[in-house]
Amino acid sequence: MSFDAGDFVDALTSPLVWQGARTTLLLGLVTYLLSFVVAVPLALGRTSGRRWLSHPCTAWIWLFRGVPLIVLLIFVYNALPEAVPALRDTLSDPFVAAAVALVLGESAYIAEALRTGLLAVEKEQKDAGRALGFGPLAVQRVVVLPIAIRVCVPALGNEFISNLKNTSLASVISLVELTLSGQRLYTQNFAILESLSAVAVMYLIMVTLLTVAQRFVEARLGRHMTSVAEPGSDTPHEGRAPVSAVRAVGADRSHEGDTVLEVRNIHKTYGQQVVLRDVSLQVRRGDVCVLLGRSGSGKSTLLRCLNRLETPESGLVLLNGSPLGYTQRRGEPRPAPEYVVSRRRRELGMVFQRFSLFPHLTAAENVAVAPRVHRLVPDAAALDYAVSYLEEVGLGGHASKYPGQLSGGQQQRVAIARALAMQPGAVLLDEPTSALDPESIGEVLLVLQQLARAGRTMVIASHELNFARTVADRIVFMASGEIAEESPPDKFFTEPDTEPARNFLLSAGSLT
Repeated sequence: MSFDAGDFVDALTSPLVWQGARTTLLLGLVTYLLSFVVAVPLALGRTSGRRWLSHPCTAWIWLFRGVPLIVLLIFVYNALPEAVPALRDTLSDPFVAAAVALVLGESAYIAEALRTGLLAVEKEQKDAGRALGFGPLAVQRVVVLPIAIRVCVPALGNEFISNLKNTSLASVISLVELTLSGQRLYTQNFAILESLSAVAVMYLIMVTLLTVAQRFVEARLGRHMTSVAEPGSDTPHEGRAPVSAVRAVGADRSHEGDTVLEVRNIHKTYGQQVVLRDVSLQVRRGDVCVLLGRSGSGKSTLLRCLNRLETPESGLVLLNGSPLGYTQRRGEPRPAPEYVVSRRRRELGMVFQRFSLFPHLTAAENVAVAPRVHRLVPDAAALDYAVSYLEEVGLGGHASKYPGQLSGGQQQRVAIARALAMQPGAVLLDEPTSALDPESIGEVLLVLQQLARAGRTMVIASHELNFARTVADRIVFMASGEIAEESPPDKFFTEPDTEPARNFLLSAGSLT
């Protein structure tokens, strides 16, 4: 069979082919967008961990991934109108019927692509959203989905292209898309090879444009992954007290002695392992309480129980005198729903060991996101509000950078600014310097020292013994999930009361 270039050019410029291409592109765009809207709740439900929700979503995905698209098209166009007469007029339009069938099938594939991204979101990212007082829906909307979608961009782009090519199957229900347009053209000009080649070129043009758009989106969304800062390249700290510390409730020492946090007989286990055993503690306003102890002694778990990121099996946490994570029912405390707990968490700032900044947001956006969501400041003023906090931790010039473009010390100082921007009554810090190089440790410790001098209420789990000795009002030494000793730093570092504390200090070379 010979190939005639003139017939090919005629076919490529034929109004019939171009009309089919427009229908194909419109159908592809509409069905992909609708499929994405359907796929998001399917993916979230599939990964929710709640059987009543995950099982129906799993069944949907199983069904519509398993049934061939051509069967779906024929069923929707021919059988469904007969089964549901109210849909007869609507589904008599081949474009509408094709759109319904494509959405049913494509949503299942997109949901699985999104599930890959959802599973890639680290638990600490979700916990960071919870610690900022976001409820379950806000955590998904603000934190999880934006991160997951960025991970899934290549897979989602591939699904877009596959969906576009799958529109060719709509010709079986007489929709005049690009493939059927080519078939009708060669019944007129008898140039089969040339007409189908023109159809192939039109598909290639559309796919090429979509590929270029996908790469552009990947480049834009991937900027936050580019590291441009070297360790130790932090902007020199200006030595001023953070603005949030000046605003801190604890800055007025006349309130010293009021109990902000109280722990009563907390008991926490992971499986058969007892992590916290009958722990009780009081933290007063303006108090800097440093938790010391060997790794695995329960320091981090205690912090996470304080703001209810972890739920103890027994015991109570009181925040400003009222139970955190519990509601009174028939005179007894009962676990409160997550959306209720999230409101109380706004009163506690949290700084994580591995920063847990949101990678899709700039430094300023990370600081502004919680005040904006909780309407502490107007949207128009949120970024300026955030920059003021960044300036006071020496990072005003880095406001527009993504976390991936900051060094470890800079990221941790952004995390501190983010926690303080909610103006909490107390701040919990979980090993804030353990993931940093020596120079960055000094930068972060300087900020914490300023907060301590300003009277900020803090509970800090740390291995920095010199820092603890300098800033702590009280040392709480933990061993084997229990508080083994609690005393002022001068006494603890010179005359510890217990053998575990003495051995700990001797091994660290800090007993004086």
